Amino acid sequence: GISVALHLTAFGATRETDLFRAGISESGSSNTLVIPNYSFFQQIYDNIVSQTGCTKASDTLDCLRKVPFSKLYSVTSSIQNFGFMRWPFGPTVDGDLIPDVPFRLLKQGKFLRVPLIIGDNLDEGTAFVQGINWESTQTIKNVMKGTWTNLTESTLDKILMLYPDVPSEGSPYNTGDRIYYGKQGKHAASIYGDLCFVAPRRFLIDQFYNRGVPVWTY
Repeated sequence: GISVALHLTAFGATRETDLFRAGISESGSSNTLVIPNYSFFQQIYDNIVSQTGCTKASDTLDCLRKVPFSKLYSVTSSIQNFGFMRWPFGPTVDGDLIPDVPFRLLKQGKFLRVPLIIGDNLDEGTAFVQGINWESTQTIKNVMKGTWTNLTESTLDKILMLYPDVPSEGSPYNTGDRIYYGKQGKHAASIYGDLCFVAPRRFLIDQFYNRGVPVWTY
C-alpha cells in the first residue's frame, strides 16, 4: 500500500506515465512512514561502502554491485534500526523520485489523477508496537517523541486524553480486558493504528475527492 501511494506522487506528478491506469493501495499510505531526507541514509550507505571494501573506488555504487552476495548480505544484515520506525532502509526525500515529503505533495495536488482504491485492516497498529514493553503512558509519549520529533508535550497530552486508557477499547479490538505488549500496549496500538494508517488514508482520500479524482475506501 505504501509503495503504491508513493508511486502516485512520484516526481511530484510532473511526468506522464503509462505504467498504470489506476491504483489499489492495501495497508498503508504515503504518509504511513516517517520519510527522512537522503542525508539520514547517507551514513548507512557510507558504512556499507566501508565494510565491503569499496571506499577507494571511483564509483562506489558500481563497486557494491560487484560485491559477492554473501558478503553484502552479511554487512547489510548487521545494520541495526536507528530507533522506533527508523529503519536503515526505506524511501527517502531525494529531490527527484520523492521531491518532498508526501504530505506536502498531496496537499499541493502533486499526484497523478488516476482512480484509486485504498483501505486498511483492523488492528494494523499492533504491527508497530510489538517488541516494546508499554508499561506506562510515559513510555507512549517517549516513543512518539522519538518517532515524530516535532510533537509538543501539550499535543502528546491531548492525544493521550482523546484515546482512553481502557484495555477493552484498545487494539487488538474486541479482545476485552486482555493485555498485549504491556499495560499500555493496547492503548499504544490504537494510537499508532490511527496515526500510521487511518489518518493518512483519510487525508489522501480528501485530496483525491477535493480534486474530483475517483476514490473508494474500506
